[in-house]
Amino acid sequence: MGKLGPAPGAGPCPTWTESGDGKDGSRSARRPRLGRARHGPQGVGRASSKPASSWPSAVLRATKIRLSLDLSRVQWAVLAACSTASGASHDYEGIYGLGRAFRLAGARTVLLSLWPVEDQATSIWSEALYRARVTERADTPAAMQAAQRAVLAARRKSGQSDHPWYWAGFLALGDWR
Repeated sequence: MGKLGPAPGAGPCPTWTESGDGKDGSRSARRPRLGRARHGPQGVGRASSKPASSWPSAVLRATKIRLSLDLSRVQWAVLAACSTASGASHDYEGIYGLGRAFRLAGARTVLLSLWPVEDQATSIWSEALYRARVTERADTPAAMQAAQRAVLAARRKSGQSDHPWYWAGFLALGDWR
């Protein structure tokens, strides 16, 4: 079996940001916030709605999430950036990373990527994921399955590779509902 990795010509990794400023109804005191992806330097986890030139002051670190944020009302935190499931491994305690930090801060379910995900496939995956979750009221496994199938269908329709690297890069951590 071949090694999983970025596709030839894959662009920079999208990065996680907060879900809007409330002007379009994307943020509400009654509804959980959802993340969205945007472009940034590969391998750098950022959380900001500011222009890239001001990113250094907007780095979102696991410690800050765990200690500073109350995510107890967040049902889903979607970290659709490159390798968000990665982190330092600690004997008998698992991986310390963004997923663990979001769970410790109170997020019920965290969706993470296992490797450097490809931009176009992630965009299709994210749209299908939110459509299944919000419009169709699907639980986490069904929404993730719908997203994976949407990526497969789109890639097959356009004659592109249907290798799992494009559609199987995400996992759910926490509550499966």
